[in-house]
Amino acid sequence: MNFDRVEYTVATMEEAPQLLVVEANGKATLESHSNMYSLTDPQIGTYQTTLAQDQMEELATALNQPPFGTLPDHWGKVAPAERYQRVRVVDGSKTQEKLVTARLPIDSHLQTVLKLLDQITAKVKTHPLGTLQIKITSAELKGHSLRVAFTLSDSGSRPILIRSPADLSKAPDGNIAIQAWPDRKDARADEVKHIKVNAIESELPEAAGPLEIQPEASRPYNIVSEVDLERVPYVVRVEYRSVKKDMDGRRLLYGELFSVPTRVSVMVAGAAR
Repeated sequence: MNFDRVEYTVATMEEAPQLLVVEANGKATLESHSNMYSLTDPQIGTYQTTLAQDQMEELATALNQPPFGTLPDHWGKVAPAERYQRVRVVDGSKTQEKLVTARLPIDSHLQTVLKLLDQITAKVKTHPLGTLQIKITSAELKGHSLRVAFTLSDSGSRPILIRSPADLSKAPDGNIAIQAWPDRKDARADEVKHIKVNAIESELPEAAGPLEIQPEASRPYNIVSEVDLERVPYVVRVEYRSVKKDMDGRRLLYGELFSVPTRVSVMVAGAAR
């Protein structure tokens, strides 16, 4: 089938699903607002590239054989707040749409379409346009004081606007959070500790309003918390979350972003162990 565009939505975040748009000319744009399901890749944002002709032909074939509109899906069976995948094919005034959830068996031909769109998503994600990355640079525990240093950066080719972590500490529509759990492969969900953030410090001056990060630049921050951790090895993870889409009339990069877990260094008499 011919198409003007194919839209592939994945419910990675309730407030802002991930959206891939493939246009008839091969232009492919990805808007990602959460790395919840790809925690080893701590970035969100906008990605864009142009697909090769053979990739476009492969997608057209998958949508034609058999005809996309005839494929069975899970409309009416997806529960509220359940993770879903949705494919919408737009051709002029005609739109065909399929909705599925991994909880139920998926038609094999529709599965082929989804697999191909996942492959395209992975390719597009190697071409960042404007992205927010998070990285813990150190995590130190001295007595009951936990200090976590982290950076926010942009690996894309254009500047991004975000809300400063310092502004999120008491915001109703965002937060900076720390989770900690024992450094074991078999750590249980009930061992995860949600640590209260006492202070967030920026190492660089910040003005009021949206915070701009230039391509390849980073902004360093420190989180200070009072904790009561047992004397066993722990790892920590920082979460940046903001669902506000604009500020002062300017569009923000928004979503939820989780760092890669990092082991806590316990400081004893000025030394780490």
